[in-house]
Amino acid sequence: MPAGTYTLVANKTGYITQNVPGVVIVTGTPVILNINLTPALATGTVSGTITLTGMVVMGASVSIQGFPALTGITGPAGNYTIPNVPAGLRGLLAQLPPPSASLPQTQSVTVTGGGSVTANFSF
Repeated sequence: MPAGTYTLVANKTGYITQNVPGVVIVTGTPVILNINLTPALATGTVSGTITLTGMVVMGASVSIQGFPALTGITGPAGNYTIPNVPAGLRGLLAQLPPPSASLPQTQSVTVTGGGSVTANFSF
């Protein structure tokens, strides 16, 4: 490589690309860099329906435990969808909208990268 200052780009499929700016190349001098790439977090989708005594429920919520920003709210058909859920075994917490006195329900699902899993709740 010609002498100069470069930005090194390290990438590998399944890992987050890392840029290393300011790498100085001097003619005749080797440059050794240790770069640790971070595995990319695979995600999937969780969706389903919430019912109360057989009737669909609008305004109920399902949250991914440990990821409070990942919450789905049921629409008029009682369906919810939560995209971008990190892959792995995930706990779900379903709650009916106020003024319901029903206790929340939980269940576990296994989310796979690029996959979709269905989790229905019946109150």
